[in-house]
Amino acid sequence: MSAIVRQATETDFAPLLALVKQAIPETYLAEVPVDSSAVKRWLFASESQKHLYCIRVAELDKKLVGFIFAGMAPVFFNPAHRIADECLVYVHPSARMSTIAQDLLWSFMEWAGDNLAKITPTGKADSASELLTRMGFSRIGSVFMRDTSNGRRISPGTGTST
Repeated sequence: MSAIVRQATETDFAPLLALVKQAIPETYLAEVPVDSSAVKRWLFASESQKHLYCIRVAELDKKLVGFIFAGMAPVFFNPAHRIADECLVYVHPSARMSTIAQDLLWSFMEWAGDNLAKITPTGKADSASELLTRMGFSRIGSVFMRDTSNGRRISPGTGTST
């Protein structure tokens, strides 16, 4: 049986939140606690401001097994142009040997195209590279991350705090 990919609704909140809590430890944001009220705000925004916020869910046998969160913003140097950015794609481990991730990304691309945006899925996980390449995306650069919560500078070339 194939999954149904659709716009998330208010009734999806509890199972969507459970999936988000399962997904975050697998990401580069694992140290950031999940704020359920923030997830709920995104869900409401994706229903009321569909041109700016996107949450699509994948449903298999009436159970949520995946999601994509995405947002849209104007390009800072030319607000007539917009960029759609995938924030997180997640598929439950039990459904990963399927086309669900690809179906979620196609749904995201349709949403972005409907809202006249350039699509820029970030593909922060190395595991996404092969799928994104198969779907016609090109790698442009890399993602680098550093914890800046302590506010200290790192001395160039040494890696030590100042």
